Amino acid sequence: MTENATLYSFGTYGERDAQIGNNFRRPNSTANFTALFPDGYYPLNNIDENDFQFVGGLRGRLWGWDYDVSSSFGRNYSHQYSKLSVRPSLGPTSPTSWPNLANFEFRQWTHNVDLHREVEIGLAQPLQISIGGEYRLDRFRTFAGDPLAYEPATYSFRPGDQQYDWNVGVTASPVVQGGIVLSPADEADISRKVYAGYVDLGIYPLDAWYIGAAIRAEHYSDGSGSPVGLKLNSRYEVSPTFAVRGTVGTGFRAPSLTQIGYAQTDGRTSSFFNAQTGQTELRPTVAKLVTADSAVGQLLGAKPLKAEKTWNAGLGFVFTPTPSLSVTLDGYYIRIKNRIERTGRLFGPGISAILAANGLSDIEQAEYFINAADTTTKGFDLVADYSRNLGDLGKLGLTFAFNYSKTKVTDVVATPSQLFGPTGASLLGAGSVFFGGDKIGELEVLQPHTKLVSTLNWSKGIFGFSLTATRYGKYTQRTAAGDDRHFGAKVITDASVSAKVTEFATLSVGATNLFDVRPETNGPGNPQTGQGYYGPSPFNPAGGYYYGRIALAF
Repeated sequence: MTENATLYSFGTYGERDAQIGNNFRRPNSTANFTALFPDGYYPLNNIDENDFQFVGGLRGRLWGWDYDVSSSFGRNYSHQYSKLSVRPSLGPTSPTSWPNLANFEFRQWTHNVDLHREVEIGLAQPLQISIGGEYRLDRFRTFAGDPLAYEPATYSFRPGDQQYDWNVGVTASPVVQGGIVLSPADEADISRKVYAGYVDLGIYPLDAWYIGAAIRAEHYSDGSGSPVGLKLNSRYEVSPTFAVRGTVGTGFRAPSLTQIGYAQTDGRTSSFFNAQTGQTELRPTVAKLVTADSAVGQLLGAKPLKAEKTWNAGLGFVFTPTPSLSVTLDGYYIRIKNRIERTGRLFGPGISAILAANGLSDIEQAEYFINAADTTTKGFDLVADYSRNLGDLGKLGLTFAFNYSKTKVTDVVATPSQLFGPTGASLLGAGSVFFGGDKIGELEVLQPHTKLVSTLNWSKGIFGFSLTATRYGKYTQRTAAGDDRHFGAKVITDASVSAKVTEFATLSVGATNLFDVRPETNGPGNPQTGQGYYGPSPFNPAGGYYYGRIALAF
């Protein structure tokens, strides 16, 4: 606009159409009818999602200050449906396609003002001053699906419904299989205003020594608190090729609106212990994620979520022996208090009795978000970058990055008193734990402690080549029953070749997981459902993904 004022804007828009398979429903299960699927079926989750964000702002210089004033609005909308599923409680005439099961919307409108200037105070370099403020509006809404998907319905199997009449007289599973269904009781419409401000100061006692200090405060209108975060950081250049840096600080994360207000009902295949046979069995069940202020949540001991709070420290160095080589090593320590996680799946005769007494007899399992645990994390990052011009052979870039990280749970939330009977005995059934070893294991050992990424990039003229090898270290899956399962390290290779065919168009072909590496198997798996065949994995268990792409720049 002028020499001292620039008006800017940018935006993004994206659409996603996804189809997700679920565990197999057997022909003789309580979720199937021979007239519909004589050989059983795999229910589908279908998602139609669109997302956009627009940013506009003004930046420039005024009265000695560099300023940036901006406003950003974003919206994400997700529509859940199913092209193939059954609601068994409607009987053998149940629809097998469900155009509307649930809808979710999240909006965020953020306004920012940031100011910066330098002030001479007689030190080696001027004092760096940055101040800023933010005002944000968050809103989360969910919308119920078709009434046919959630209105009360009951059906008992009759002769002829299934081959061999396995389940005559047994009540059919009540929910749309594999689907996420929202009823009017699950709908949410919650919003909050967030006010924030910060001050950041930086000084140079010496040309080679920088010290920075910052404070940031926020206030949440929904009662999530008014936390304050502090940071102190410093960097000292021992020589032109070697520098030491470090930081200490505190942080916070308020519970998200989705963690506070999201509820859902879904039909899943779950494991149950059969006391008569002594075996663990898989069967369709109805599970519900509930909120702290819901009737079910209060009956089962849910409490309003508190903000997570952190304390962290880091120390490292930067080594640049030549212009083409840079090496950094940083160690860190992070302590998190009131970490937000989900409970385990709460079920059992005692839970069923509580739910039935309150008109919720169709729910077999429930879970909710809690401030579950305090944790500490220790680790380090090592990164090396090398680049070289090969003359007629093009340009070469190499990157090596290694991370080691280990998390330890130091404190765990107590089981609520609502989950104990008058005699003090637990109301949870066999295999159900409020927050047990399996959940602790998700924090401590389910993710590999080590990750190594090596990347090679080469370019010459219009051509480019990229090769990345990622090694994920070994990890462990803990279970509530205590039978830990161990998985070894895996290497995933990604590769791509590109050509800039015109001034504005680039063509590329490539592969993610070039050699189709799969996770280790988790035992033989169930031959009827396939459940458990692959263990949990830090990478996509679907194997190789191969693509062609065109990118346009204008």
